[in-house]
Amino acid sequence: MNILYPERGSLLQCSISLLRWGTGIYLTPDEESIASSMSYAGHAHLTLTADLFSWERELNSHLESNGRILLDNAVHVLMVSQILSESSAKEVVRNEIRALEERFLQLKGQYEATTEPVESIIRWLNLLEDIMVGNFVWSLRTTRYSCPGPNPYQDHLKAFDYDDIHIVRPPAQTAVPILEADPNQPNYLDPVLDAYSYINSLPSKNVRLRLILALDSWYKVPGKSLLIIEGVINFLHSSSLLLDDIQDDSSLRRGKPVAHQIFGTAQTINTATYLINEALCLVQMLSPSAVSVYSGMPNPSYSPGEFSTLTLAEEMRNLHLGQSYDLHWSHHSQKPTPEEYFNMVDGKTGGLFRLICRLMKSEAMHNRDLNLDHFATLLGRYFQIRDDYQNLLSAKKKGFCEDFDKGKLSFPVILAMRSKEFATIFSSIFNGHHSPGTLSLELKQYLLDRIADGEAFPQTKSVLNKLHLKLLNLLGDIERSIGIDNWPLRMLILKLRISDGAEKQASQFDASWEISQRRLWEGVSKNSPVEPKSTSHQLPKNGERSFEEG
Repeated sequence: MNILYPERGSLLQCSISLLRWGTGIYLTPDEESIASSMSYAGHAHLTLTADLFSWERELNSHLESNGRILLDNAVHVLMVSQILSESSAKEVVRNEIRALEERFLQLKGQYEATTEPVESIIRWLNLLEDIMVGNFVWSLRTTRYSCPGPNPYQDHLKAFDYDDIHIVRPPAQTAVPILEADPNQPNYLDPVLDAYSYINSLPSKNVRLRLILALDSWYKVPGKSLLIIEGVINFLHSSSLLLDDIQDDSSLRRGKPVAHQIFGTAQTINTATYLINEALCLVQMLSPSAVSVYSGMPNPSYSPGEFSTLTLAEEMRNLHLGQSYDLHWSHHSQKPTPEEYFNMVDGKTGGLFRLICRLMKSEAMHNRDLNLDHFATLLGRYFQIRDDYQNLLSAKKKGFCEDFDKGKLSFPVILAMRSKEFATIFSSIFNGHHSPGTLSLELKQYLLDRIADGEAFPQTKSVLNKLHLKLLNLLGDIERSIGIDNWPLRMLILKLRISDGAEKQASQFDASWEISQRRLWEGVSKNSPVEPKSTSHQLPKNGERSFEEG
């Protein structure tokens, strides 16, 4: 899709034609060709301005219609194609509007400076400039685009008469004895939510939220249910992060101090367990089938066959069992096999991905028979191995080789320990003789060099590539089976790939967008032939099935 083509707005074209007719401006075909690059800049400016200011209204209409009203907006196109947050996408559109305005004025000035400018073209450009300015000012003030900005989670809770969660902080109040405190007052929950608010403020790629939005292309979950599912997953994920950092004795989370170093270990544990309870409260606001997914207790009015046998309670059980093996191996320096590692990951990381799929399936208006458990499990494996791989090769977010501080048996370390020499070195260092977080930089570098001397990193990269290919192939199979392409999910998978050039491939715009930009900035006529750059690629053929492919 081209985010700049003004032709996608027939109303705009009609309005422009009426304005030109009303002001008596007529251009010959040759004059239209001369003015084409300037007309394009003006039309694109009008289109993107409308998209920027109408975004909230269009999004609300899309959600309220349960997806029946499509989102045809540049902000949405950027969020999907570039995997951007809403604020980042809007900033891209703002910058594009400024660039279009500057380019229009530059081209207009150049044309006016020519020896014999055509009067009708000058009149048209002056009119178009007035329209651009007027449209922007009108968009700033019109009530058509004004939307209230309340917290969608609070609005949703009120819709269900559920008023037990209050996030907004009130003005400071005098202290009240605990026995007289009102649980319904917002400040009552401040201490238990501080660690949660902090970890949510840290930078994140929001992979799970983007997975939810991508899967909604298939499931078409009602807007209110979608918000609740987002809240459930956010609570559970935040809870697991808070507990993981304590159990692993981490010092950094996404490049910032971990929550328990700020709010204390005891309070952070309390917050984490509170979030699990709140996730259960949110699930109870969904349909009976979703509650059954969470609790494992089907509603008597539904037949047992309508519910999945793997409940949320079981997924939470799997998550904690997986974490227990991870902690056990690290504490005892006990080397697991790759197969045992994958079983651990399927519980620890894959459980939350499967839960997303199962809750959305329970609330779906379409494709209610679509089971994505296997896809979610493979995604969990890929995500965890990718995290292990990057932890040892990148110091940007969690510090230099922080997994070594914890004595964690990550996937590259497990592969490296196939060497008896490295296994002896690793066991000697981590067999209870070092306190957590006490490894020197020199010792970390020594361990990293020993791993790099072997084949652990290339083998890990090979496993990641195979899993990535498996995910893409499985995605293609699902798309063909239900007849709906899922480009947001494909872009998400491509963005996660660790490969030379993969990021560039995943972040490319459509070729048509590139053509339009080149025409605009080079002053080329719209009808001039411009060949797009090739973006084609060929995936390797399936190899033999191995343990990492599931």
